[in-house]
Amino acid sequence: MYTITSISLCQANPCKWIKKTVRYLYNSLHTRIGTRKVDMLSTIVLSLLAIWLSIVIIGQLIGFGVGYSIYKSFSTPEKDGK
Repeated sequence: MYTITSISLCQANPCKWIKKTVRYLYNSLHTRIGTRKVDMLSTIVLSLLAIWLSIVIIGQLIGFGVGYSIYKSFSTPEKDGK
C-alpha cells in the first residue's frame, strides 16, 4: 500500500494525503459493497421498520380501547334493584 515515501508526502502536504487516502478507502468500499446491495438492504430494513411500527401503533390503539372499556366498567355506578 503506502511506503516510506508516502510518509514523507504526508509530512509535506498532509491535506492532500488525507484526501487521497479518503478517496481510496471510499472507492474500495464502494466497489466491494456496491450501491445496489446497499439500496436493497436499506429498503428491506425500512420496510421491516414500517411494518413493525404499524403493528406497534395498532397494538397501542387496541390496548387503549380495552383499557377504556375496563375503566368504564369499573366507573359506572351499579343500580340497586330496590
